[in-house]
Amino acid sequence: MNAIRLPMGKGDSVRQGDMIRSGGTVLRLVIEDLEPHHLDEWAQWMEGRGMSPRTIDERLRILRQIAHETGVQPLTLTQPDISLWLAQFSRSTATRSTYFAALRAWFRWLTLTGQRLDDPTRLVGAPRTPPRHPRPADDRQIDAVLASDIRFLTRVKIELAMYQGLRAAEISAVSGRDVDLITGTLRVVGKGSKTAYLPLHETIGRRARVLPRGTGSQPAPAALGT
Repeated sequence: MNAIRLPMGKGDSVRQGDMIRSGGTVLRLVIEDLEPHHLDEWAQWMEGRGMSPRTIDERLRILRQIAHETGVQPLTLTQPDISLWLAQFSRSTATRSTYFAALRAWFRWLTLTGQRLDDPTRLVGAPRTPPRHPRPADDRQIDAVLASDIRFLTRVKIELAMYQGLRAAEISAVSGRDVDLITGTLRVVGKGSKTAYLPLHETIGRRARVLPRGTGSQPAPAALGT
């Protein structure tokens, strides 16, 4: 079967994979994306608002995923398109909620900038999610992990979670430069690039000399034993 490429603009109702007949020959339709600039503009807008690169990249990935899997441009998605696509993630409420939040942010930007008059996610509605409950590790489990043959920096990361209450993303960004032994504080950059200064736990203070000197979780060569 042959394939043809057809540019798709606003208002076109054709979809990826549609079959059309030309001169007695059945052709499979391949829609070219002629609107990448919309995603670029949205990314620039989010960056201007100070959103983290991780959030921006994830939202763009979700928009590209729904476009690829539905064959519908993100700019022209409808409520049935979104509802049907989200339904396939029924076994994972967290995934469905994350994807819906990205789509809702996308359409809010489109309506804010006048590129769409409607927001189809308002008709979809936010997915229902069961209440989440804390799942703290038992002291015996933590003791068993710390007593095992784990890398020293892995031990430090566990202690940052235990004694400083940091999230995984916050732990991965901690460096030796974030520890102030004079004031007894730990600098933490959290969600939304918000900075907080936490009281430094004495255990973390003792580990400060082996924390990476730069940003990120990989130690600098001079970090150990200095």
